Amino acid sequence: PSWGAGFTLVSCGPPSQAPEFPDIRFNSEPPLMLQATQIEIRTIYQPGDADNAFPVSPLRAVQNWARDRLRANGQGGPARFTIADATAKVTDLATKGGISGTFTDQVSQQYNVSLDAALELLDSTGFVLRSARVTVSRSATVLQSATANDRARTRYTMVRDMMADFDNQAQQRIASGFGQYLLSN
Repeated sequence: PSWGAGFTLVSCGPPSQAPEFPDIRFNSEPPLMLQATQIEIRTIYQPGDADNAFPVSPLRAVQNWARDRLRANGQGGPARFTIADATAKVTDLATKGGISGTFTDQVSQQYNVSLDAALELLDSTGFVLRSARVTVSRSATVLQSATANDRARTRYTMVRDMMADFDNQAQQRIASGFGQYLLSN
């Protein structure tokens, strides 16, 4: 007897394209003009490996915010924007095994992002005249069934929403606390 082997080609379509995420910027917002000779952006926070898992890391987003929103008019003392924390964390969560675990779409990962940054306005001797500090955070979980694109979209949305919160709080605190040193709002 002759045995023939049959092969069937199955087309699953092209692999899904990784989504493109725009950088998180604030250049459409009016600048916060400070009576300052310059604005120094300092980063104390050291990025970790999880930062690379985020389409736009919290550190990059808050640095963009400072470059886009803060302006110096060239008079007075310097201003200093210090990023103390810009954490991005990805935590794999334990899932149930067995029959119940097999048939349940369980939460498998948790994402946490947080920011802590301060703006200080100094006189020419280095004395702090005004300061504003903002701390914000976000947390989200994803199910086992979430695709890589879904996970990336969740991480991006978290950072974008956290930065909108940061922008609102920073603008309010600078407007209420910097007095005559804030020249425009």
